[in-house]
Formats: sequence, C-alpha cells, structure tokens
Amino acid sequence: MINIMSLKSLSLYSIVALFLLNPISVLEKTQDNLRDEENQLPLRPGKAEYWQTVIGVVDDPMVQTTGEWNQYFYRRSFPTKQHLHTDEDGATLKRTFDASGLALVLESHIPYVYSGSLNDGILEVAIDGEVIREIYPLTEANEIVLYRDREPQPRRVSLRHWYAPNGGRGVRIIGFRELSEPAADLAFFLTGEAGDLLVDARVTVLDGNTVLRTVVQRNWMSGMVRLTDVPPGEGYTLRIDALGWKSVTLPLPPLHAGSERWLTPVHLRLNNQLLSEGFERPRLGYPAVKRPGDSLNLHFAPHQNDEPLKLLSLRWEQTIGKARRRVLLWEGSNPIPAEGMHMSIDLPDQPLQGMGDLVAYVHSPDRAFTWRAPRSLHLRDSFPDQPVFLTLGHLDTWGHYQGEYLATFADMANLINPDAVLISNEVHPAYTAGGLKNLNVPHLVTIGNHTFGYVESPSFLDSDGTRRPGPDFPFSVSVGEVDQGFLHREPHYDWHHTATRDFDRWYGDPIGVVEIGPEIAVLNYGWSWVPEHNHEAIKAAWRKFESYRESRIRVLNAYESEPTRDFLDHFDFALVHSAHAWPRARAMHADDPQVVRGYHFSINDGATTFIGKQSSDTYRIIRFADDRVESHSYAGHEHQPWLLDRHRVAPLRVDFDPADQTGEPQVHRARLINNYSEPFDACRIEWVLPKGHYEVAGGTIDRHWHSDDNLWTVLIVKADVPANEVRVLQAEQITR
Repeated sequence: MINIMSLKSLSLYSIVALFLLNPISVLEKTQDNLRDEENQLPLRPGKAEYWQTVIGVVDDPMVQTTGEWNQYFYRRSFPTKQHLHTDEDGATLKRTFDASGLALVLESHIPYVYSGSLNDGILEVAIDGEVIREIYPLTEANEIVLYRDREPQPRRVSLRHWYAPNGGRGVRIIGFRELSEPAADLAFFLTGEAGDLLVDARVTVLDGNTVLRTVVQRNWMSGMVRLTDVPPGEGYTLRIDALGWKSVTLPLPPLHAGSERWLTPVHLRLNNQLLSEGFERPRLGYPAVKRPGDSLNLHFAPHQNDEPLKLLSLRWEQTIGKARRRVLLWEGSNPIPAEGMHMSIDLPDQPLQGMGDLVAYVHSPDRAFTWRAPRSLHLRDSFPDQPVFLTLGHLDTWGHYQGEYLATFADMANLINPDAVLISNEVHPAYTAGGLKNLNVPHLVTIGNHTFGYVESPSFLDSDGTRRPGPDFPFSVSVGEVDQGFLHREPHYDWHHTATRDFDRWYGDPIGVVEIGPEIAVLNYGWSWVPEHNHEAIKAAWRKFESYRESRIRVLNAYESEPTRDFLDHFDFALVHSAHAWPRARAMHADDPQVVRGYHFSINDGATTFIGKQSSDTYRIIRFADDRVESHSYAGHEHQPWLLDRHRVAPLRVDFDPADQTGEPQVHRARLINNYSEPFDACRIEWVLPKGHYEVAGGTIDRHWHSDDNLWTVLIVKADVPANEVRVLQAEQITR
C-alpha cells in the first residue's frame, strides 16, 4: 500500500502515476470540518445554479426596501438561499443595475402541505421611474425578463407589490439574473400524470452533451416554466426530470437572440416501475429480506378484473446502472381470485445478492400483462447477528431538488451497506420513491405531518390479512387554515385538498413489519399515538407486532416516538426512531428529561434507546452489540450525528473515471473518497463495466454477474477507506 498522506498537494494525475507504479491502492489525505466554510465540499454539479448565477436580494447591501419584507426559507431544502416575502400593499424593493439585460427570479409558491400564503398579489415593475409592466406571480414562471438589449448603464429597478382586485396578495423574490449578450428564452407549460402531486422538475438545455442551463423550477399552480439566458442556437435538446415520473427528452427548435421561444405543453407520465401493482406483500417500503433457498411468502392484492386471471410466472429483476438481469423464481398456472391470494415459493439456491423487483406475469383470456413490486426482495448470504441501521427523517422531500438529495444519500448508503434504512416523517411519495430508486438496501418510510396525497384516512392491512379503513382522525394534534383554499393538515386530523393519489400507491400502509431474518423485526408506524384519536390504529399495531414479540431484536420506526409505556414495555424495543415531536417524547419517556442532551436517550438501563431527528441535513449510523444500541454518534462524539449537506457532494462517495481517460480501454479506475473523520470498512462498490472478466487492485471482488443483454458485467467490490482519505481502485480486464 502506498500511503501519500503527506503528499496531499499532488494532482490526480500524479496520484494515478503512483498507482501505476504500485497498483494496489493509493491514499490521499482529505479534510473534515465539513461545516467550516473554508473546508466545505464542492457543490453538486448542476444542483445549485441559483447560488452561482443569481444576485440574491437577501443580505445584498445595494437592495433598498420600504414596507415589511421578511426573510424566508422553505425548510432549508430548496436550491436557492433565502428569499424576501411581503404581503403588504405598496411595499417596494429597489436596486440599481448596469447590465444590458435583466431577469427577475421569483420563489415558487409554498407547497400546499405547509402553512403559508400563495404569491397572488400584483408586482409592478418600473425602470428609472417608468412603469414597464405588471407581473402576476400566481401564474407566472419563476424567471421573467424585465428588459434586454439595452446599453450598459446604471438603471434603477423598482418592484412594488399591490393587492390584486380579488384580494390576492403576496410575492416572494429570490433575486435577479443579469443576462448574457446575446441571449434567448424558452417557455412552456409542464403538466403530469397525478398532476396534483407534480410540484417541480429539473429542466436542462443541452447542446450535445454540454449543459447550457439546468435549473429546478415550475409554478405548481399554473404549470408554467421559463428558462432565461439560454445561448441562441439550434440543434439543442430539452431534458425534463421529475423524480417519480418518466424523464422526457425533446428536440428544441432554433432559439433566436433577443426573443422567447414558446413550446407546446409537455406532459410527464408516472414512472410505473416505482409503483406497486398487484402485490400487497412484499412491496416497496415493506420488502422481504431473504437468503437464496429460503421460503418466500407472497400476498397478492384483490383485483377488479371481470375476467379470470392466472399467475404464470414470477421473476426477480435486478438493475444496477445500465445492467439488468432477470431470474425465474417460480413458474406454473395459479388462478388469482378477485379477493387476492396468498402463496409460498422456495427461492432458487443460487448465488444471488442485492435488492430487486418482483415481477409477476399474469394472463387473462384476452391479454397478458405484468404486476410489479419495486425494491421488494433483498437477497443476502446470511442474516446479521447485530444489525446496523441508517436513520434520517423530517427531510421535507416536497419536490425534485429534495429528491436529488435523497439520491445522493442513497448512493452513500449503498457504500455503507447497512442492514436497513429507517426514514421517518416523509412528505411526498413520488419524489421520495424516485430519489431512492437506486437504494440497494431495504428501506422503510413513515408518513408524517406534511404528507402529500391523501383525500381520506389511509387503510391498512390488519394482522389477519384483512384490509381495514384507517381511523377517522389518522394523525395527531393540530389543524391550520391557510390562504390557499385548502385545509392544511398538521398530521392528525382528517383533512382535504385537491390530491387524488394516495401515498400508499408507492409505500403501502402506515402500519407494517419488515423482518431482517427470523430474529430481527422492525415495526413501521405512521400514525400518531394519541389514544383518543387513534385507538384503533394503536390496537392494530399491537395485533400486527404481537407475533414478533419473541424476536431477539425489535425496532420501532415511527412518525412520532410517543407510544404509551405499556406498549413500549410489552414489546421491549431495542430502538425507537422518530422525527417529530421530540420534546414530547423526551418528556414522556426519559428518566430525567432535564438532563437529556442531544436527540437521543435510553431507558431501562440502556435496553431501549430513543433516536430523534436533529436536523434535516444529518443522519445517524446505529450499530448494535449485545442486542442493544452500542453507538449512534459521529467520530466518537457524544451527541453529534453525521452531516450530509443539502447542496454538496456526499463526504463518502465513489467517483468512476471514464475508461477513455485512462488511455487503456481495458483498464478502469475509481476513487473511493472519505471526507469523514471516521473510517469505513468493507464499503460496497457497485461497478458496471463492459462485459468481461476482471481483476481488481485496491479492493476485493465479492461477486460479479453479467447482464441479460451480454453487454455489461457488474462487479461488487469491497474496500476499506480510512478517515479523511481517498482510495484509488483499478479494474483491469483479463483474458481467460
């Protein structure tokens, strides 16, 4: 091993040169102190364009305001920094610019699952005292050109907010964008299947493989999108990505300098490979964790097909990057009655490992089709004796940018390779499922107090397999009226808005159990614990988990961690994880709430540990020993969780070098980077390479498989990486 910790000033090319001299591994020193500004990691590519190109109005000494303007930030989760909001009639904002062209950048409407007002006032724009236009933020896009193609000279820009004739009020301003010369604009309306759930999308203009502009935006009230400051030209393509929906790539007509090109409206279809259909269990959110050769129990959902259905086969489908394989699990001809059915199969005793979808091939008298349960079967060689969990929660995943944060987390979690990921109090089912679509370990999600997509209380599967309606008051304690024409639920009462799609189309019931082998069981519970509202739900959770009472390790992943003491004592949970109402949980259950520091405490002499959410940019790695929580804090700190910045690359990540950069088509390299002050052993690297046989230096090949199309080989490589260092790995194709 070549340790070059003292040579941290070397370039990557120097590191690679050293690697070639001794192709085992190369370590490069990094730095931690991740919250120190001078040591912050790079911004994720294309993820925070507003930070780099928009002149923000918050903390800008050249901005002058009259009236009341408030700084606001959507729960620290949007790509921009803070914005200014006003709903005062006549409030003004002024600034001087000397650019030849200028665009205004508005903030989106606050999502309807949060308390707040729409942006439905009128914004009057004046240049050097002359009113040039009125803007209606209720339906306008996030970017609006104020002027272009003028001589560069100082101009006083004034924005004045007025009440609308219908009483509408409010505007949110991020800042301004000085336009390049020459520049063109692009505008269109974006709609989507389950359109009440489509908030925003990443919109990218490409010239070949070169990104010209990429930004997350959309007015979710009107669907309008506009990209300003696009270089004029032709032959461009437009790519639209909304996690949970299918991406769209379209050719663009020529874009001309000084003008705006309107496109025909674009409609996004849901990504049906993220939707569970036909399966009650296992399914996304409630996967089966099995070994090859184990028995797998299946519960098919009731269906409404008039004609008789038959199950012809069942396959396990695994996809990693461009590589896909399908493995036949069962074949036959089983009738599927309208009320659904249970069946049990024996899994093939083959060297299979990892997460995959279950796909059922179904036949009716006039057609054949498939049912899918995404991320529903995780295969592993053995079950853990002492499990490892990653926990996080209250992430406010209400749009695409937040889903990209989950995707960054998923890539990192795949490297850490815990036994399961526990997520509490999530918001949006489609963006969450889309963000975690490449997570290759089991994960559980609870709904919470800002959840999209309910028109009524969700139903649940009871312990006897019967689907029952949820309680009349499904969630917890407060209701607030907002100025959006919706009733906002703070999680606990029946509520209504325009949504017509349910969270459980993606993640299933608010109550369920996942087994990690026969001795470890996790109860997922998404309702509150207030008995007067949720007595039936609490009883259902009791019944559902009763058969797991003898499991050696029992874990509770809850929206709130306030179960009654008799519930806790009856099941004797080793871990209780939640992400809401932490002060109430601490007051209810801590032996001495006054001495609790940090978002964790233990009771019963350490037999039960409560873990809460500290912030929306942190997570915890929870390790067990002797059937109880042994550690949960970062780098030996008493309280500190692990940091994962909302806008930057992950501190633990792998960068794959394109093969053509090595100069040797048979040689491929990757860098396993650890910016944490804590080592990680046996990181699991999923490496997709052209089909062939490989030797790896710097790590160990745990297993490999070839894609069904014979184009790709997937190497599962295990490698250790010390704290604050980089390990270089090499895969070289060999002839057999």
